[in-house]
Amino acid sequence: MRIVSFLPSATELVFELGAGDDLVGVTHECLYPEQARQKPRMISSVFEPDTMTSRQIDDKITDLAKTGAPIFLVHEDNIKNAKPDLIIGQGTCAVCSAYTNEVNRALEILEKRPQVEVIDPHSIDDILSSVSVIAKKIGRESQGKALVESIQKRIDFIKNQDHATKPKVLCIEWVEPFFTSGHWVPQMVQIAGGTNLISSTGEHEK
Repeated sequence: MRIVSFLPSATELVFELGAGDDLVGVTHECLYPEQARQKPRMISSVFEPDTMTSRQIDDKITDLAKTGAPIFLVHEDNIKNAKPDLIIGQGTCAVCSAYTNEVNRALEILEKRPQVEVIDPHSIDDILSSVSVIAKKIGRESQGKALVESIQKRIDFIKNQDHATKPKVLCIEWVEPFFTSGHWVPQMVQIAGGTNLISSTGEHEK
């Protein structure tokens, strides 16, 4: 199977499941594991965030959104050469990583339509479910089951610790403007024995 990943965590997952050789394309943000850096880039940002402040990045994103301009570019030649059987994307955030817009653009470019799996987790359970879905999709179901069981065992171990105190924790997604972390992050804090402030599990960042 020829796999293209439009999401760094999906790239890591494919490698973790032992299917790294099947990856024929990744994004500019896919830097781990080291082998991912050698894969052809299907996606890149329209600007250089590494040289910008939080406020400048937010202003740029806002301007692009107002005009309907893309945040990410799909490299047409690379996606054509990749000839994917499967594209993995995400539907959780249109800004954080390549979104369904980029997936649709890739489908317009390709002559043969590949399978598409868009994951949209909002909790830890959703994440584990996504692992199982991707593992089944790429023919690594047994590896996916073992990975989920391993992760769940680690979660249960932490959850069952005797937390004498519950420190108050503020998880910040973005500095300027100020955003707190949502989705699965509050659940992680709770499992680790903390008290999450402001945001709630499953919510978008605030």
